[in-house]
Amino acid sequence: MKLNFITTIIMTVLLFCTCNTTKQISDYTNYAEQGIVENNKNLYTSNAYLAPAYQLGVELSKVKKNLQELKKYAVAKGLNTDYYFIINMRLPCYKKRFFVYSGKKDSLLKTALVAHGIGTETFKGNLVFSNTPNSRQSSLGKYKIGVSYTGMWGFSYRLHGLDSSNNKALERAIVLHSHKIIQDEETDESAIGFSHGCPMVSANFLKTLKGYISKSKKPILLSIIY
Repeated sequence: MKLNFITTIIMTVLLFCTCNTTKQISDYTNYAEQGIVENNKNLYTSNAYLAPAYQLGVELSKVKKNLQELKKYAVAKGLNTDYYFIINMRLPCYKKRFFVYSGKKDSLLKTALVAHGIGTETFKGNLVFSNTPNSRQSSLGKYKIGVSYTGMWGFSYRLHGLDSSNNKALERAIVLHSHKIIQDEETDESAIGFSHGCPMVSANFLKTLKGYISKSKKPILLSIIY
């Protein structure tokens, strides 16, 4: 009788500890997954976001110049020459600043919204960039799009930094992924949300990119400029 009573107490304690641990892990996971959204609630209400000054014609010219540089690099390194992805962070986050170009036709195929890192945002009309782990900042430079996997943010692509400004991308877990807070269409000059340094797009646009990437036998280049 005593043995059964003691056993019951032990099992109850173990069950409580297990449930408590599970809850803590679950809470942490939920916080990690919701962190980006939670961090941006104040931004939506305070209108703190201030876009960098820019001239659209100038920034589009920079994109096209970068395209020519990527084409030369891709040929030299034996990478994909059919498609090129370019992000111009000088354009406001509420504007479509992710460009998909055809290498064969030298023409623009798609544009989309893309978020930058919360650490990159100064809320003073300019952005800062870093290659430092845990900075939550975006990194400028060329990336090679690597293998896909399913992680915290769902379907994602690993990114390999090819320059000294972004060569810690793998170490920092900087990946190409989607998030529900990123919409498909441009917004009314308000922040679309921020990542922890990853180029973060809408779910629909990531599916579009997947179509280009899956057809390629060689890695595609992604370039982030400012």
